[in-house]
This record gives sequence, C-alpha cells and structure tokens, in this order.
Amino acid sequence: MMHDRKRLTRFLLFLALLFAAFAVCLRPTAIRLTAQNKSYPPKTAVLPCTLKNDSLQTVTYGKAFTVEQLVDGRWVKLDELKRGVRFELGIETLLPFSAAALSFPISIYASFDHAGDYRVVYEVRTETSVYPLFCPFSVR
Repeated sequence: MMHDRKRLTRFLLFLALLFAAFAVCLRPTAIRLTAQNKSYPPKTAVLPCTLKNDSLQTVTYGKAFTVEQLVDGRWVKLDELKRGVRFELGIETLLPFSAAALSFPISIYASFDHAGDYRVVYEVRTETSVYPLFCPFSVR
C-alpha cells in the first residue's frame, strides 16, 4: 500500500511538472518581436527585426504594423506620412520554436529626425488568439 502511494505521488508530481512546462510554452510571452539593435541613427528608414516563436502553436502574421512614440510617459500612435499606404495582404506562418527575419519600413510613419523612444506595434495570430507584439527602439 505504501509503495502504491509513493508511485502515485511521483506520477502526480511528474504531471504537475509537465503541465508547468506546457503552460510556459503557451504563454503569449513565448512569442516575441525584437529589433536587431536597441538604438538607430536619425533618418532610419527600415527597422530590421526578428519574430521568434517559442510556443507550441503555429503563428500567422501579415505585413501591417503601426509605430508609436513615447511622449510624456505615454505611447502615442504616429500617423502615416503618406496617406493611403496599403500593406500587402499575404499571410506568413511561423512554426513552433522557430524564428523569422522581418523588416519594417518605418519611414512611412515618420522621418525620425529627432531623438526619441519608439516602438513597432505588430499583431500575430494563433489558432485561438490574437497577440499584439511591441518592439521598442530608440533614435539617438
């Protein structure tokens, strides 16, 4: 009887650890967008980034994005400089535990003449959810 209890306890501990490992892989933070560098010179036109999927889910993504600037402690969305900008409608997929190189033509939102803190806002989707990703960068 005592041997069966130990066996059951070990099995339950194994299941708890397995569940915890899966929970980590399903968190939205397992999908990240990061800039190649933290800081860029003025008049930067394109922001090279990496989209990394460390989740168990396949991610789909398109081309559309926005840019926000940190102003007085608040993120403010920048308007397009060239009205009528349209993004391609193509959809890409990113398999679990893989990465993709992306380039964002940020100059459609601003000329980035002045120093400041900015971020690209980008949506990705899984089978069950939509996740907004934020990719901070600075102009110095």
